[in-house]
Amino acid sequence: MTVIGRVEFPEEKEWITWQDTEQKAFSTTILTATDKSETIFTALNGVYMALLAFFGLSSNSVLTNLKSPVVFLFLIPPIFWLIGMCLFLQVKKPYIAEQRPNDASAIRRDLYKSNTKKAKYYGWGVAFFSIGVLSIIFAVGGGLYFTSLPVQPTSFTPSNIQLVITDDQASWLSQIPMEFVPGTNTTTNVTLVNMTDTEYRVILANGDSVDVQKAWVKTIIWKPKPPLPDLQPG
Repeated sequence: MTVIGRVEFPEEKEWITWQDTEQKAFSTTILTATDKSETIFTALNGVYMALLAFFGLSSNSVLTNLKSPVVFLFLIPPIFWLIGMCLFLQVKKPYIAEQRPNDASAIRRDLYKSNTKKAKYYGWGVAFFSIGVLSIIFAVGGGLYFTSLPVQPTSFTPSNIQLVITDDQASWLSQIPMEFVPGTNTTTNVTLVNMTDTEYRVILANGDSVDVQKAWVKTIIWKPKPPLPDLQPG
């Protein structure tokens, strides 16, 4: 029995030639697109992490008012960006396949497989980076929401204390006026009447009430309680 292959029409040959040309150029195109995307998202990630570090380390920042697990909202964008970066690295991963030498059909088939894998990894990488960008809205919105919630005070018995204030805040607090032990950043005795996650409320010797940020305080000196009066009959 003789098998006769179907004769290809000129238009079909043109499309096949075009497809081969596109497949050969696609690898370079997708690698160039990956490099550009990496540059853009690396810059965006750097700006975001710099802002995160600034607000997280600066005095009286928003992040210092948040506790876990809420603070992890700000880590959502970098997590998606890291996943996207790993997917982009898969795009650059060499495609290795065993084949017979000088087999044009095998070479073409492996080229298609390689380009298909690169395209899938690139698409998923862009998707995860996009989710990371959108999650900035949830991170910032969630942070603003939770910082706006009222802070529940910590219950305790009012006590006499001394506050050791940081150098950059001592001169400002002295204008309240809050009295300091001469030559030091340690306050004279004040009465601690309330405490939250972010500040201490103290009463000065003249009766004024002052809210002192916890970030301003190096340490607290708790003064001993006065002895109870002797109530035994004489």
